[in-house]
Amino acid sequence: MLSKRRLGITIPLIKHATLRNKDSQLFKYLKETFRTDIPAAIIFIFSLAINTVIALKMNYLSVCSDEFGVAGIAAFYAGHDWSAAFSNITAYFGFIQALFYAPLFKITDDPVLLYHSMLITNGIMISLIPVIVYKVSGLLGVTKTYHRIMLAVICGFYSTYIAHSKFIWNESISCLIPWITLYVLLIAVETKNYKRKLALSIIIGFCTVFSYFAHPRMIGLSAVVIIIIYFSKYILKKKLIPIVPFTSSIIIFFISGTMLKKYLVQNLWNTSVLNNTFESSIKKISGHFSVSGLYNLISTLLGHLYYFITSTWGIGVLVFVICIPWIMLIKRNNKVQVSIIGSQTNKFKIFTAYSLLLTASTFIISAMFKFSSTVIGYYQDIPMFGRYIDAVIPVGLLFIFICLIKFGLKFKNVAIGIAIISAVYIGFYFTTLKIVENAPRYRMSPIIGIQPLRFNQSIIERIDFNTIIMTGLSIITVMIIVAGFCFIKKKNFVINAILSFYALLSIYSSFFIITEYLPVRAAEGKEYLIETKQLSQYLCNEIESPKVIALNISKRQMTNIQFYNKNLRIYPVVSIKEIPENSIIVTVTNGLPSETAILKSNKLQRLGQTEKYTVYAYGEKAIEYSLSKILK
Repeated sequence: MLSKRRLGITIPLIKHATLRNKDSQLFKYLKETFRTDIPAAIIFIFSLAINTVIALKMNYLSVCSDEFGVAGIAAFYAGHDWSAAFSNITAYFGFIQALFYAPLFKITDDPVLLYHSMLITNGIMISLIPVIVYKVSGLLGVTKTYHRIMLAVICGFYSTYIAHSKFIWNESISCLIPWITLYVLLIAVETKNYKRKLALSIIIGFCTVFSYFAHPRMIGLSAVVIIIIYFSKYILKKKLIPIVPFTSSIIIFFISGTMLKKYLVQNLWNTSVLNNTFESSIKKISGHFSVSGLYNLISTLLGHLYYFITSTWGIGVLVFVICIPWIMLIKRNNKVQVSIIGSQTNKFKIFTAYSLLLTASTFIISAMFKFSSTVIGYYQDIPMFGRYIDAVIPVGLLFIFICLIKFGLKFKNVAIGIAIISAVYIGFYFTTLKIVENAPRYRMSPIIGIQPLRFNQSIIERIDFNTIIMTGLSIITVMIIVAGFCFIKKKNFVINAILSFYALLSIYSSFFIITEYLPVRAAEGKEYLIETKQLSQYLCNEIESPKVIALNISKRQMTNIQFYNKNLRIYPVVSIKEIPENSIIVTVTNGLPSETAILKSNKLQRLGQTEKYTVYAYGEKAIEYSLSKILK
């Protein structure tokens, strides 16, 4: 037996050892938290600060139907009826992004503050991406904090993410959802807790449907997730997540989303002119399978490849060079097996499949949407239309750089990449460039990713042969430098050098967007804001106001007036005969010439005039109401 004296000494020692063990566990927890969560928090705060500062420099709507379409859905959620203004809006935009904007309509009546609040909301969404990149890279075996931060910079601060998030359209949520889906999928595969796995499978099902309703083009993401889950379960006989809750959640959320979409379309759009739904796009595609249609399809695919290669400074092509040999169906002993990077973890195999399939499917869907477009020969950007693939390009880049970190990069891969780039550029020159050069109209936004490489041209200049030469020289130079790194034997030096080099290119692209592109769009927005603000002083932004008739004014100005005056209902008309009595008329200056005889002149009162537009009150009640409010 232990003596009381020895027992008295032993008990404190046991307590001390227990406390020291707890201290050690606490220290390990704090160390791990600091190593992972603190850098992630810093990345988020830094990204949000940058995006907020940029957002506050933007002024007003500058992308006509796209921004107004999303804002109109948000206004509808908040109780405002803009359906009259939607009557000549022909495109459907998806309804998810508007859910995040709707509460802002209740917070402020100031249209400029409302617009800035929406852009800051976009900034919050976009700032989550570098954090997710940082986390995902850790899940995929990248252990060095420096490497993970570099990946967050390259993929999370991607230039087009910054550009597209400075408008109130669906791009921010479309950029975020592929990353959320990937992150949840990897966590679900890793977790051993069944209840947690069950919950995550429902979330994955939600994300699968959520992406499609964010924008119809994101159906590629939906298809990729479903293929990975079911292929693993029924072909590879490996269950990644519980199938029943995953499938059930897809069915429930899809039915719910379809019902909401139908309700929104019926209450906002004029369904007789609506032509930008997924269903209408499929109908258009089916009518374009001809010789000319096939030529347009090939040209559009090459245009998309040109945009992808150029906007990633050439290195994006390696996603195909590396992935394709790794994903193969092999028949052995009458059993189908899949070889995906051999001995790598399930998470990395899933990420490989996700990267390749998501990139490829988004390319194909975007090309299918655009080759059948009625304006393919009218706008230069249509065959390239990078905006539809910008959301997923950084996912492919993350795969490339994680492969670089884990396995290194071979000169052979880069050489094959250069060969593919050359082939794409030659094909682009002989097919797509002809369509591009003959198109009369040029737009910056849909092909913003290639703008930083146009060293010899302004961003407001049309795309031409000089563009191809300059962008081609730029990316070949970058690829030659990367190929040169492959001959250095020190693996860590090569990894750090390539990551740092590409991070600098990414920073340059983002800096170009911030200093060259966005100021141009901000200036456009300011011009629209000044005109709309001057015009709106003659309107009464109240629910009780008479109808506001937009007579023969541009769709852009009509939508700007509606956004600025959220309580009004604005009706676009093209003929004086359509104007009802007791209404407010907004028209171009001198827009009511001798035809005013159609209106009763004693019931027509001019309320005010700007440089371009004039506002009238028509009818005794409208005149009385307007003058009382304006004088007040």
